[in-house]
Amino acid sequence: MSAPTVPGPPGRLKPLTATELRVLEALAGGATSLQIGLRLHLSRQGVDYHVNRLQRSLRARNRASLISRAYVLGVLRADAWPPRASGGSHQRGPA
Repeated sequence: MSAPTVPGPPGRLKPLTATELRVLEALAGGATSLQIGLRLHLSRQGVDYHVNRLQRSLRARNRASLISRAYVLGVLRADAWPPRASGGSHQRGPA
C-alpha cells in the first residue's frame, strides 16, 4: 500500500511523511505538542513545525480543522480509536 496523500497542485497528490502521520494521529487523539514531542522524541518546536506543514498540506487554518480535513480526505480512519492513518503504510519509510 502507498502512503496517504493530500491535495497538492491541481491534479497532484502529495504523500505525507511517516512523522507527519504520527503527529497527525497524536493530535487527533488529543495530545499536546509537548506530549507528542515526548512520545516521538522531538522538541516542541519540532512538533509545531510538522503541525504547520500538515496545516499547509491539508489547507487547514488551525488544529481542529486539520483533524477534520484529515478525516474528510481519508487520511485518518474514521473506524479506529485511537486515531490511525489509512493504509497502515505510515510505519514504513523515512521520517
